[in-house]
Amino acid sequence: MKKVLVSGSIAFDYLMKFEGFFKDFLLQKDLDSLNISFTGIDKKMHYGGCGANICYSFALFGNKNIQSILYGVVGKDFKQYGEKLTKDGVNCKFVGTNNDKFTASAYILTDNKENQITIYSPGPSEKHKSEEKLNYKEFDYAILSPDICDRTVKIAKKLTETHVPWFFDPGQMTHVFKLDDLKYLVKNALGIIVNSYELKLLYTRLKISEKNLKATVGILIETLGKDGIKIFGKNKKEVHINAVKPKKIIEPTGCGDAFRGGLLAGLSDGLKLKDACKIGVLTATYKIETQGTQNHKFNSREFCERYKKAFGEKRCPLMLIK
Repeated sequence: MKKVLVSGSIAFDYLMKFEGFFKDFLLQKDLDSLNISFTGIDKKMHYGGCGANICYSFALFGNKNIQSILYGVVGKDFKQYGEKLTKDGVNCKFVGTNNDKFTASAYILTDNKENQITIYSPGPSEKHKSEEKLNYKEFDYAILSPDICDRTVKIAKKLTETHVPWFFDPGQMTHVFKLDDLKYLVKNALGIIVNSYELKLLYTRLKISEKNLKATVGILIETLGKDGIKIFGKNKKEVHINAVKPKKIIEPTGCGDAFRGGLLAGLSDGLKLKDACKIGVLTATYKIETQGTQNHKFNSREFCERYKKAFGEKRCPLMLIK
């Protein structure tokens, strides 16, 4: 059996809507002394966290020959969430529990243009003994999604030492990493997955041009929301993949994680990068059509038919979807 390590946050998401546009309330001249309040409506709690979300979408494909292994540290309030993930097919064997603290939480406010403001409380940050139980040599791929920075760097070094190819997904932690650590992660990753804002932040923090960053990394995947994704691969050519039009737009939170789950499901099944990215793009579309980050579902026939129609192909390359 192939195994994919997914290291990242495991959190409770509190989603709210803002009836308006953030830009109408943010005055450039006042940003140095900001004191502002937004009213959030329709508050809902969902299970989330980047690592858990990625594993959830990965598990939807039901490939019995490939398994994602979730690693992260949670708090004393995780029991019910853990039972839910296990029922969904996520391997939580290496999830550590700190019974003195609470699990991470994200408070996400979305305006009428799908812009978002997020306040994130990271949860337990201490090293946990569950990390020592990981046998890095047994993994075929890994992804390091947003989590405690020190934890991410330690795992990256272990993966590099054991020659396991891994993706770096810095997300909202891009600006938090120590500069030397960020340079290490960028240099040693198989590839980097970021949205447009995070990519600009990488350029700024590393003081590097787009040309030089692309020369440094093996694979760069930039997610563009409704405009799809851009891939800059090892052949140094840029490829653009359009987004799959959703039947309806319900909630954008977690679409990036769904993309990553689909991407990893494809890569670990032996697909070429472009085809695996298409699997990820369609998975993200299923996510945006549902509320919450772990409520989207699909069956093999439906997914494959939609894939063929969306990309104008005669077959869906991921044939092991159950």
